[in-house]
Amino acid sequence: AKAVVLCSGARYKRVGTPGEELFTGRGVSYCALCDGNFFKGKTVAVIGGGNSALEESLYLARVVDKLNLIHRRDDFRGCKCYQDKCEINPKVNIIRSTVVDEIKGDPFKGVTSVALTNVKTGAKSELPVDGVFVVVGFEPVAGFVPADLGRDTAGFVIADCELRTNLPGFF
Repeated sequence: AKAVVLCSGARYKRVGTPGEELFTGRGVSYCALCDGNFFKGKTVAVIGGGNSALEESLYLARVVDKLNLIHRRDDFRGCKCYQDKCEINPKVNIIRSTVVDEIKGDPFKGVTSVALTNVKTGAKSELPVDGVFVVVGFEPVAGFVPADLGRDTAGFVIADCELRTNLPGFF
């Protein structure tokens, strides 16, 4: 071929927490707009701290009864305007400096809770939830492309404004 057009896209990043894979589609989701209505009137957790996590939390807060926004750091990376909206929303409970150690539940009934650890104090707790939304970004689907194809620090293929890469004929 004289040219190759790469259209492999990206996929949702996973946090790699035990239970995440088991409960994907049974209480673990990566898209609030897609799956939010399955949790209408229920309690959910959102894992993340960037713009997407904050936006998804604000959307879900209109659907769910209670939302726990879990972030591993003290400060969010998302825009201040989204942070402010989450902080004043009575349905949003922000849990900072905390990681999800495990997503728990029944394989037939779905998610029932998340096991948490505060990264500052080491304190462990369990939070009852009906669902978990993992919103920690995207990763490229590019493991099969040539190793010498230019990529950014996140692994996405670098292209110019005409979609040319560093390899001639590779777009």
